[in-house]
Amino acid sequence: MIVFPLLYIDGLESIVDKYDAYIVDLWGVVHDGVKTYPQVEDCLAELQQRGKKVYFLSNSPRRSRIIAEQLDRLGIKPEHYNGLHTSGEDAYETISQKVDPFYRQLGTKAYPLSLWMHSQLFEDLNLTIVDQVEEASFILNTGPEINQPEDFDEVLQKAFRLSLPMICVNPDVSVISGGKVTLCAGTVAARYRDLGGVVKYHGKPYPDIYKNLLTKMGCISTGTQRILAIGDSLTTDIKGANVMGIDAALVLTGLSEQEFGFNASTRTRLEQTTKHKDIHPTYVLPAFRFQDIKPRRQI
Repeated sequence: MIVFPLLYIDGLESIVDKYDAYIVDLWGVVHDGVKTYPQVEDCLAELQQRGKKVYFLSNSPRRSRIIAEQLDRLGIKPEHYNGLHTSGEDAYETISQKVDPFYRQLGTKAYPLSLWMHSQLFEDLNLTIVDQVEEASFILNTGPEINQPEDFDEVLQKAFRLSLPMICVNPDVSVISGGKVTLCAGTVAARYRDLGGVVKYHGKPYPDIYKNLLTKMGCISTGTQRILAIGDSLTTDIKGANVMGIDAALVLTGLSEQEFGFNASTRTRLEQTTKHKDIHPTYVLPAFRFQDIKPRRQI
């Protein structure tokens, strides 16, 4: 890809006419797990008023309908967006449809690396949950409670010796929840891959979730030139957009604010990191907002 210098903008107003559709991350962009960020609702309303399509794409291991209910409680109503696709929904559709030979051979006995809030996915898939990894046909990793990255090494070593595949339903390594860093399913999946285990990922930055969303958007035949992806993570949101040839905007909230801060040295650190990782946002903006109404949040 041709890499241009980072373009810093104050809000989406200056580029809104370049795009017809927006693929927007949720956690770290729209909300922090507890509340929505300032100006988000106004931005979504403005995009809808201008006839733009907004699709949320989230690495949440829960079904899309559950996340829609959560958004509604946070004040993000159905009229604010045109569609929602989660990594949990992506996993549900792929596992249940069994088009891929890998999933046809997966079996139904799942060893869960999960939290109680993710149980709906297991129920909807009619899986048999087993307590011992030796009884499982695969591991379904939606993200257990993790204190340290090595918390599940003993289980992973057993699973590797048994040649069990892992389905990772959230590639995120971490997320900012209420201002605190929480480790996610991607942390466990990375350790399993390091052991040599087979991991199938559902979520960003992997292409399949984008292809499935673009099919739902009706964009497979029309191309991605007038789509903008917006996210707070270089390694999932921006990398995924780069892989798909979609323009991308990095917002300096959520994970990116934690990594790069918001001060005089932010630009230098950000530009060094994007070059080192070979991940390239088309734009950088302070937050998911339409226009700048708070000058103190300048980059």
